[in-house]
Amino acid sequence: MPEQEPPPAPTHARPASWRCDEDVAEGRFFGVQLPIRLKLRVTEQPYDYGAIIQPIVPLHHAAGVRSHVQATPYVAERAAAPAAGSAANEQINGRVIGHAQAWHYPHDRTLVLWECFLEREWQGAGCCACDRRRRGGSPDDPNLHQLWRGFERFLLRRFPLTDRIITPAWEPVYDPGEWQAFLAARRFRPLTERLSIKEVTSTTGTTGPGGTPERRRGALRPSGARVSAVLR
Repeated sequence: MPEQEPPPAPTHARPASWRCDEDVAEGRFFGVQLPIRLKLRVTEQPYDYGAIIQPIVPLHHAAGVRSHVQATPYVAERAAAPAAGSAANEQINGRVIGHAQAWHYPHDRTLVLWECFLEREWQGAGCCACDRRRRGGSPDDPNLHQLWRGFERFLLRRFPLTDRIITPAWEPVYDPGEWQAFLAARRFRPLTERLSIKEVTSTTGTTGPGGTPERRRGALRPSGARVSAVLR
């Protein structure tokens, strides 16, 4: 997880929360095909950066109500994972494989995907044995791509009026250059030295060919220029 986070909600506010547990993707772990599930908690919390605190993410609204999404990725079946650090979680009823969290700022129509990564013992688990030795610890991991894609899809279903996704340009558990390549593969591009961005489209309620939802493109002008990217 990046070292600095958005400030917490004021303690005087009692947040509303919502929980769910669902399949978001399929992965292959040590030769076993398994569903990747997320145990999620979504909490609404007021925020106020005021005139002094400078938010990490550029926002037009310095105060309002945001949603915090805390997600625990896990596999519901027991896979042949290394024993160290991979004990079953009693509440989750499976094996925790990573971490993910995000914030949604509705007034700015912005998602901040703060982190989404695999625990070290699960990195490279989707590769064959020879590739696992060579690529262990690399974000270019089919299971990480699946997890990230599934988390994004959940977030956009939960917050359909989203124009952009912003994420930190680094992830401490991975090599910086390899992480940049991973973000580029996920259609992000640099916004600042510390942030990457992807513009998304917002559901209009109409359908296109084959009955698939049409989505309109949202506007983004972080510095007078529109970022061109497509969610895939």
